[in-house]
Amino acid sequence: MLHCICKLVKFCTTVGSNDEFYSATLSVLISLQSRIVLHYVCRKYDYENYLSTLLIPSAISRAATFVLRAFYIELAQVLQIFFSHV
Repeated sequence: MLHCICKLVKFCTTVGSNDEFYSATLSVLISLQSRIVLHYVCRKYDYENYLSTLLIPSAISRAATFVLRAFYIELAQVLQIFFSHV
């Protein structure tokens, strides 16, 4: 599914960038792609917290929590890479 969204984003950027419809479609696709990536990263690297985040009732709070969790995952990966080369 992510591959299809990337193709649609590429299509929308090449076709009619001045048109309001294409710019609105592009923004929706980018936000959808971002949500898919955040869910994938959280599910793959922090499955327990991914499951607990799904139980948050508010969609806005859930989205913010996924962003924070993905950020923490990225920080942990940077630290692992740094200390593995030292």
